[in-house]
Amino acid sequence: MKHIVIYGPPASGKYAVELELEKRTGFKRLKRKLTYQPLLEVFDWGSESFKNTLYATHTLIMAEAAKGGIGTIFSFVFTTPKSHIAEGYLEAVEKNGGE
Repeated sequence: MKHIVIYGPPASGKYAVELELEKRTGFKRLKRKLTYQPLLEVFDWGSESFKNTLYATHTLIMAEAAKGGIGTIFSFVFTTPKSHIAEGYLEAVEKNGGE
């Protein structure tokens, strides 16, 4: 199953692209903001623990979707230090049979 990760600068149209891809492909959008609230019950916004747990949560969701043959669309704001995050998502998907 295919998985789409979109990353770019703020306000560059990532969300609009997500919505259009969802219509055209039937893939599930991983609504990133819905994962924030449970973590904020435990961790402070922006803390290392928050960031690490958020990344682990998104990675796990994508890996499990790949195992289940569920196509996903996910976007996040790009900054140079975050390029390893996209690579981590790709690795999790590929290890579980997705592309």
